[in-house]
Amino acid sequence: MLVGAVAAGPVVQRFPSGLVAMAGMSLAGLSMLVLPFVPGFWGTLAVLTVGILGGPATNAAMMSYLMHQTPRRVLGRVMSAAELVGAGALPLAPVLAGWGLSLLGLRPTLLVCAGVCLLAVGAVLSSRALRTLPRPADWASSEA
Repeated sequence: MLVGAVAAGPVVQRFPSGLVAMAGMSLAGLSMLVLPFVPGFWGTLAVLTVGILGGPATNAAMMSYLMHQTPRRVLGRVMSAAELVGAGALPLAPVLAGWGLSLLGLRPTLLVCAGVCLLAVGAVLSSRALRTLPRPADWASSEA
């Protein structure tokens, strides 16, 4: 994640934000699809490392666009709501994973997780508005 964070600034400035989001989400989703079939700690670590590389750039591109589009008078409320949703989901992951592990076992639980991730990737890839989002320097000219 630190490597991705170091590269995030230049990546977000050089590439269209939609492309950054599609690449980052796809990388994460595909890594989750591969994960159930990778044996051992080091293989799992390698897959998760590759999967998270695009996370910081994706986050930077999408959150900065959200901030750009949000009127200043409601920016605090919008960012608080976004953070609440993100932070609120964090404690659910271990609970759902624990239930999945006890009911289904490791591989099926990881496959369900991969399915959820791939649904999110599908939502990103099917959104024309997101796919065509330009670089930050061009955001003002792309507003409708």
